Amino acid sequence: MGVVDLTGVRHRDGEGDPVTDRRPCGRDVLRDPVARDRRLGDASALGRASAAGSVALGQLKQRKVAVKFISSAEAVDRWSVYQCLVSEQPVDDKLFALVEGRWFEIASSLVNQVDSIVSAIPTMTVALPPGRPGESEGDYNARAAAGSTELTLLDKHLVAPDGATTKIEFCDLIATDGSLIHVKRKSRSSTLSHLFAQGHVSAEALVDGRLRDQVRAAITKAAGAADASTWLAFVPPGGVAPERDKVTVTYAVIANSNRKGVEWLPFFSRLTLMQTVRDLNRLGFTNIALARVPVEAAVSAPTTD
Repeated sequence: MGVVDLTGVRHRDGEGDPVTDRRPCGRDVLRDPVARDRRLGDASALGRASAAGSVALGQLKQRKVAVKFISSAEAVDRWSVYQCLVSEQPVDDKLFALVEGRWFEIASSLVNQVDSIVSAIPTMTVALPPGRPGESEGDYNARAAAGSTELTLLDKHLVAPDGATTKIEFCDLIATDGSLIHVKRKSRSSTLSHLFAQGHVSAEALVDGRLRDQVRAAITKAAGAADASTWLAFVPPGGVAPERDKVTVTYAVIANSNRKGVEWLPFFSRLTLMQTVRDLNRLGFTNIALARVPVEAAVSAPTTD
C-alpha cells in the first residue's frame, strides 16, 4: 500500500474546536442544554442520559473507559468516552471529523477529489444476497456461495508466499465473471481499511506465480465436485502470465445505511479506497468494483396474548 495523502486534513483544536466554541456542529447531545453539571454515577446512567439528549460535553470528556489487562487484577482507565466517539459533521459547506478526541477540518478540495474517484467506481455485476442481522461474515460468505452457481467459496482458504510466516486469504468469493470478491461488514474505518488492503494483497498474489499455484489448489478444493475450470481460468499456473484485465477486484460492504451517493462510507474509508484504487492501477488492475450489500430487517418474534 502507498502512503495516504493527508495534506488536505487540518487539525482543529482549542479555539477551533467546532464543539467547544459552540459552532453549530454535531447534535445537541454534545452540549449541556442547561448551565449546570450533571454527574452520572455509571455507564448505564450515561446511556440513559444520552437517550434523553441530556449528556454534557464535559461529561463525555471526564467519564473514562476502563481496560482490564490479563496481567492486572484491576481495570485501568484508558480513554475518555469523548476519545471513543467518531463523527463526521458538515458545517457551512465544510466537513469536520472527530477522531480520537480531536476535530479535523477536511479541505473541500480533498473531499471533492476523493468523492469524485470513489463515485466513479462501478457497482459489482455479481448478485449477492442481502445480509442478515447478527450474521457473521463467514456465515454470510458460505450462504452466498451456496446460493449461486457463479460463486465458489475461498473464505478461510489460506495461502502463503515463500518464506512468509503469515498466510493470506486470496479473496472471500470468486465469481465466474472474474470478480475477486472481498466481503466485510461495515463497523469502523479501520475495518474497511483492512478490507481495501485485502484487495491489494490479493492483486499482488495474482502476479506471484508460485502463490497462484497455491490459489489454484484452493479453488479446486473449494469447488469440490463442481467443474472448477471457469474459476481457474482467471488464476493461471505459475508459468503463465495472468490477464489482469480479465479480473475485477471487488469490494462488498455489508452496510445497513440509507445514505445516498458515497456518504454511506466514512470519509477516511473513502480516502483509503481512493489510494487503494491508485495502487491497484499501478499494478495493472484497472477493473475495480464496489457494492453496498443491504441488511434485511430483523424479524420480530410473534407475540402471544
